[in-house]
Amino acid sequence: SYRQNKEVYLLIDGTYFSNEICLVVYRDNVFKQTQLYRITDGEHYEELKEYLENILNLGIKIGGITCDGDKSLLKAIRKVCPKVPVQKLSPSRSPKRVIHAPPF
Repeated sequence: SYRQNKEVYLLIDGTYFSNEICLVVYRDNVFKQTQLYRITDGEHYEELKEYLENILNLGIKIGGITCDGDKSLLKAIRKVCPKVPVQKLSPSRSPKRVIHAPPF
């Protein structure tokens, strides 16, 4: 459990759907659990900053973050948890994934 003072290593990614919806998922690699997910219209700095703050406010210690290098996310990480190491999986200029989902 988190009470054992273990750090989590978050995988953070936004997946875009064809109907202009973005699913942002915060998954930890230690406990293999999704810590937070949000449905939004994009990866926006203020929202990403708030999500990271919410995770920290729950008492969860972040030991590292792996992400795609989204500029807004990197800015939020630097603001909320500047000492946490970040691993970028791909260049921030890479095109966003779009999943074509059937209309609801």
